[in-house]
Amino acid sequence: MIRDRRQLAFESTEAIAAVADELLAQHAAYCYEHSPHYRRLFEKLNLGPADIAGVEDLPRLPITHKSDLEQCGDDFLCTPTEPIVDVCQTSGSMGEPVSLYQTAADWERVGYNEQLGFIAAGVTASDRVLIACAMGRCFMAGLAYFEGVRRIGAMAIRAGSGALSVVAQSVRTHRPTVIIAVPSQLLTLADALDEQGLPPKTAGVRTLICIGEPIRNDHLSLSPLGERLTARWGCDVRGTYASTEMATAFTDCQAGRGGHLIPDLMAVEIVDSHGRPCPPGSPGRVIATPLQVTGMPLLRFCTGD
Repeated sequence: MIRDRRQLAFESTEAIAAVADELLAQHAAYCYEHSPHYRRLFEKLNLGPADIAGVEDLPRLPITHKSDLEQCGDDFLCTPTEPIVDVCQTSGSMGEPVSLYQTAADWERVGYNEQLGFIAAGVTASDRVLIACAMGRCFMAGLAYFEGVRRIGAMAIRAGSGALSVVAQSVRTHRPTVIIAVPSQLLTLADALDEQGLPPKTAGVRTLICIGEPIRNDHLSLSPLGERLTARWGCDVRGTYASTEMATAFTDCQAGRGGHLIPDLMAVEIVDSHGRPCPPGSPGRVIATPLQVTGMPLLRFCTGD
């Protein structure tokens, strides 16, 4: 069971880092004990789970790539099939689709993640949230958004993204105050509403939560795409960054200066082309270790970003 650690936001940097290290050590031990893939990896390197005691120890392990999941995904599974309650599948946009198996505890974790992200973005129990994305094809995102909205106590409108007419009808009928969607699709939706006599600025939407495409530039101010959304809809725009393999989202808070790491759910490294840590402020590859996952946990997963 995932513990609610929202109080971490009020702790010192050192206290937060200590919790992250503790959870990472538990995660590494779990992978060693239950994952055939990682057990072989630890033994090949003459490492034991105690050798990964914190984030600084992660570079002792090699990076896990998407190709590893494609080629030997079952070796990452840490439970029998009985505890599996859901199969999530990647889009396959960067290779073959990968299936990741979720236990009930994993879905509790995903819901907790989305709850915290939506709270940071300013979503409240009084909102009506239109989920205009990723409701089909075994995608994690749409169901995760629903679970986060449910936990907050807001109203969920599960239109998905399959038909623009359905999404536009949902806006006209239910008048959502928050829409979760891909930015370019939000611009198309704005055009459709205009044609139907409902200017987007008058639709009552106060926040757009954008997925799948960046809306900020390297300096964290809005990109031209983000500015177009703000101009068309006349409301706040929040960005997110996530992937199925990470099972964790980095969501803009109301300050609008980039996504936040949830330290009890994710350890992140930014590395250069040689796998070495980048200095603060420098761009690099995102290497993610999602914590507290029980079905198919990963260590040092290269997102490709």
